[in-house]
Amino acid sequence: MNLIKCIFISVFFITGCVQHIVLPVKPIRTSEVPDVWKKVKLEKVSGTEKTIIETGSYLYYHLEEPPTKVLKKIINSRIGTEGKRDYLLIVENLNYAISLKMNAGWDQEGSLGIRADFVLKKGEESRRISIEHSVNVPTGVRITNEARENLYTRALIDFTDQLFFNKDALAFLGVQPVVAKDSALLEKVDVGPIMQVKPSKEGRIATGRILWDSMELETDGQAIIMLGDYKGAFGALYMRRSWKNFGMRVQLGLGYLSVPDGMSGTNSSAFSFLGNGGVELGYRGTTYTPAGYVDYPGFTFLIVPQFSFMDIVMSETTVGILMYGANLETEIPLGRYFGLTGGVFLGSGSGFVSMDTPYGTFSSSFDMGTIWYPFGDIFIQTSTGRISLGLAFQQLASGEGASDILKNPYITLSYKAWAGRGIAYSKSKVGYKDWTLKKEEEVQSTPYNVFTHPSSKPAEF
Repeated sequence: MNLIKCIFISVFFITGCVQHIVLPVKPIRTSEVPDVWKKVKLEKVSGTEKTIIETGSYLYYHLEEPPTKVLKKIINSRIGTEGKRDYLLIVENLNYAISLKMNAGWDQEGSLGIRADFVLKKGEESRRISIEHSVNVPTGVRITNEARENLYTRALIDFTDQLFFNKDALAFLGVQPVVAKDSALLEKVDVGPIMQVKPSKEGRIATGRILWDSMELETDGQAIIMLGDYKGAFGALYMRRSWKNFGMRVQLGLGYLSVPDGMSGTNSSAFSFLGNGGVELGYRGTTYTPAGYVDYPGFTFLIVPQFSFMDIVMSETTVGILMYGANLETEIPLGRYFGLTGGVFLGSGSGFVSMDTPYGTFSSSFDMGTIWYPFGDIFIQTSTGRISLGLAFQQLASGEGASDILKNPYITLSYKAWAGRGIAYSKSKVGYKDWTLKKEEEVQSTPYNVFTHPSSKPAEF
């Protein structure tokens, strides 16, 4: 059976159906440890030697070197090996785990957890300290290759930080607790602070942090109301995927309009479809805490080349509008919980009208000339998303051929589920009473323990 499985997996690797993610060992700077650790000798590191975890769906995580070997190198590099040593340090039961969550069928959240028992000895006296530490990726985000390359070493160095500044360990070594020095703050990497999380077993010290990276994902549910001569309402879905200086967005919506008839003076009912697509170029800032950790999204300035369309379908008439141009957008946070966005659209457009008459189908097209209008919104921001109220003053659309439908203000109410720059998905559950389509998910704006996660894949059970 093992031979058959190996042949089967080999075929999938060759054909590209298996994704093989390597977590390398990278040189990362570390903080200075308390001087008392120079009196400690690392005697032994024991635990799993396994370097490959099969997470399912033909996705494999491969550690470049066994964790026992890497942890031994890191500890010795931080406490040294020379000189007289009064204490011994033994590392036992070293293990690691990967938690995986597929998103949209191809994205994955690959968070890493490290666990071990540390035993300090001096003569007949000893102290056992059990620690587990997790480095999480925000739900919904696939981390960049650069961040993934640092994930393994980052987790192990964080792990040793928890030992070297542990108050019980320092007490056994005969010194008072000291303020921990976070090694991650020595690197130019977007991380959250190390926080306490729920341990997998009573008596263990469990910590975690989020590796935010530069990628973020946003999914909005929007309600759009049109005022003026053309009255109507739309429901729309907006999605955005972006990095520090580049991004992509798309919007699709369906709604109802009341369209004025200039000849009869009455209104006609119409269904309408709208869509928008664009590319973001510019700067997305991040606000940091005084200590240097990611806090919330910061000042943003973007140029967004885009196109948009709207089809209005009535009983005997169809109107289509296509606009193309660019948005200039800016976002200004007003502290952690509030902010403003604003900008202007500049572009042009064209349209067509198709009418069914007793004499056949009549159609015509028109040029909309130059179009511009300002827009903006105010938003309330939490650690899990945003609620925003926006207004587009499209009644200022200009140009000789500008359609009357563009000369109406748009009011948009949005809820933005967000992952990135300090914001992450909220707890959610889809279902009614005992019937559940989607299970409840914990808030991911704070770290979690990989060893207790439902999708956890430990190296050794």
